[in-house]
Amino acid sequence: MAKIQARNVDDALFARIEQSAMKNERSVEGEIRLALARLYPATDPSQNIVPLSMRERWQQETGQRLRWLLQRLNEDGFGTRARTGDVSASVADYVRLGDQLSTSPGLLMDIAEGRAEMTPEMAGALQSWCGASGDWLLSGEG
Repeated sequence: MAKIQARNVDDALFARIEQSAMKNERSVEGEIRLALARLYPATDPSQNIVPLSMRERWQQETGQRLRWLLQRLNEDGFGTRARTGDVSASVADYVRLGDQLSTSPGLLMDIAEGRAEMTPEMAGALQSWCGASGDWLLSGEG
């Protein structure tokens, strides 16, 4: 792989890069690599795959488990669409689940889409409400 070195980077720019790297749980080098990949996308779309940080991967996996759980709940008759045979989660299902858990349906949707993290408190509330393992929701184990 080729190497790039930049000298005399403006302190304010470096601070913004460093802050973004910390927020995304990446190294500064990794953050710059991803920014360059986004700025200069490959002409072959298959080469435009941007690796996820560990946190992003965890959020995606947690979201998949929440979507799976809501689908199982719909199979058991939780959602109104379950009667039609369509067990995929709808906005109404997230609103209903948010009401059950006293939380925002938007937050639940963000968690399901991997854009927000599921907190231990949220996993505990789901476990108390429907019996799904909080450990499984957060880690995929248990």
